[in-house]
Amino acid sequence: MKNFLLIFILSLSFNTMNFASFPVFTEVNSESLLITKNDIVSPDSIFIGFLLGFFMGPLGILIAYLMFDRRMGRAAIKGFLLSVLLAIILVTISYIALLRADPITLY
Repeated sequence: MKNFLLIFILSLSFNTMNFASFPVFTEVNSESLLITKNDIVSPDSIFIGFLLGFFMGPLGILIAYLMFDRRMGRAAIKGFLLSVLLAIILVTISYIALLRADPITLY
């Protein structure tokens, strides 16, 4: 049992040692690393962010910010705030409707 455990641990350590089996270059080409904001942002990012915030709430905001797009994140916050505002309005309207309803018709 000890031999099996030793062989198992050694095989795991050998598997983690060969993760850099590709050529590593020390020189960095700075031209290839230059990315502008226009390359990353898609034109539909505001609409997608709004939908994420509206339908998914705080999780949608988190997803939008993890996409590294500020416009999408802001639109997700606006979508979430609009969904919260609509929920408050709907609850208020239904509460007012229940207050004005005849108690006999509710049963």
